[in-house]
Amino acid sequence: MEPSISSVVGRGTFYLAVTTVVLKIASLVSVLLVLNYLTVREYGIAELVITLVPLLSLFLLPGLNTTVIADAGIEKARGNYAGVKGLLLNYLQLQSLFAVCVWVAVFFGASMLATWYGKGNLAPLIQIVSFGFLLSPLRSFVQVFQRVYLQFSQQSVFSVLEEAWKLALLGFFFFGLHWRVEGLLAAAVLSQALALICILPYFLRIDRSLWRVTGERLRFWHFLYLHGKWGVFSTYLGTVGKNIRPWIIGFFLGTEAVGLYAVVMGLVGHATSLFPLEQVMSPVLPQYLSDKERFYRLIAKAVKYQFLGYALISIPAAFFSPWFFAWLFPQYVPAVPLFQVMLLLLTSIAFDAIFSGAFYALRAQRSLFFASVYKLLLTALLTPVFLIFFGFFGIAYAVITINYLYVFERYITLKRLLPGFRLRARDFFTIDEYDQFVIKKFSQALIRIFKI
Repeated sequence: MEPSISSVVGRGTFYLAVTTVVLKIASLVSVLLVLNYLTVREYGIAELVITLVPLLSLFLLPGLNTTVIADAGIEKARGNYAGVKGLLLNYLQLQSLFAVCVWVAVFFGASMLATWYGKGNLAPLIQIVSFGFLLSPLRSFVQVFQRVYLQFSQQSVFSVLEEAWKLALLGFFFFGLHWRVEGLLAAAVLSQALALICILPYFLRIDRSLWRVTGERLRFWHFLYLHGKWGVFSTYLGTVGKNIRPWIIGFFLGTEAVGLYAVVMGLVGHATSLFPLEQVMSPVLPQYLSDKERFYRLIAKAVKYQFLGYALISIPAAFFSPWFFAWLFPQYVPAVPLFQVMLLLLTSIAFDAIFSGAFYALRAQRSLFFASVYKLLLTALLTPVFLIFFGFFGIAYAVITINYLYVFERYITLKRLLPGFRLRARDFFTIDEYDQFVIKKFSQALIRIFKI
């Protein structure tokens, strides 16, 4: 990883990691505020309505963002800014069409949805949430644009602004207007709108010259005609895979095991979010695709640092988890051994996270789709076997085995697409001049922080 690239990646990872910590603290304050103000019944109603968002967001082509970031990054590296603008605007148009359709269906069909839920009084609340779909295209467009231009600091500020506005609005609606469930839902929607308004002046200055360029004209369905559709299908399959595993666990081990599994996977997700290198690498990799030697080095170094970062996280997580569970979640103490074993999953996630970015850079989303099919089949076939033979710990053994088999298949496929690429075990435990540069920059950053 070359010095200039290392600086960009290092700063980006630092900004996103700090943002993750800030957001977790702010979201905890929000949760405490909501739980203390709303009754259990009111909070249940709010959660019922909020679940509509991820459910209906399946119609907003999830998985397309990464494709757009990769394609626009490739054109940017070529100096084809007309192509960059054409791709971004085409994405905005496509998202806007689907978003308006979903909003119309939800806003005007709120009564029908409320009846389907079995609670007719939910219709006005559903209508409040529906406006989030209208904001979705612009919000996604801003985030994609920021990542294409590697504006990780601005991306971090945007995320913090959303959470800060949400907290402020919750206080205003709860204690100023004395709104209850409607206050929570309105805060969730308006916080996105206000964050967009705040970030817009800075967003427009990222590349002023781009707005003066005439964008390439693309077919409206450009992304869905080409490789983009495979990215969307892969996301759908990933969602199916995540949702099918709890049902299998519940069938063989009971509902309590599902609850313990959910807590463990939630904590594993929190652990991985503390070192968000893959979020930085996914927009960086496409911009170095034309230089194969640098491209290979970027992948290898990113996997190495992701691996080492997760290792540093997993060791204290395994050591302190018994006290953490006993203090905060005493009813989930039986999940501690499962969590400690599940930390072995982080090694495979380190490879998977970077490999996925490489496949998007290579526009090999079709390969990712069939890999998702392979992983889904492994989940359906191996999970019951492990649960039958190993019981409760079979949950961890199954998840780890499936992910390692999946990552191994991804590595073999990536080597086939990139004949000159390979990962050597000794590279993970040796330090070369690039590693020395990264260590030096990281040390300097720590010194500046502690001096402050």
